Amino acid sequence: MLNIYILLPVMTLCVIGVYFLIKEIAAVILKNSIGSSVILEIRDDADGVENAVRTALRTNPSSDIIVIDESGSDEIGTILRHLSLDYERVHIKQRKEAPEK
Repeated sequence: MLNIYILLPVMTLCVIGVYFLIKEIAAVILKNSIGSSVILEIRDDADGVENAVRTALRTNPSSDIIVIDESGSDEIGTILRHLSLDYERVHIKQRKEAPEK
């Protein structure tokens, strides 16, 4: 017959283990089911565009990155197109008309 002093701590550890397992599973399910987006507005910084997008990708691994290109620059447009081809989470939106400054 098992001693109660041995059985009780073992059962307690099992309950605690199951609790933490369920907690981790729930966190993974919630993280994967809730979608989020990061929106970047690009105006005229061709040098910092790629770095900004890559930083957003790295710091938000489960988010889509939406880049609004307000620059009208061919150079920035080319950089953004290359990034959107390299990463499926990067989406480019062109501003229809230039904003007033």
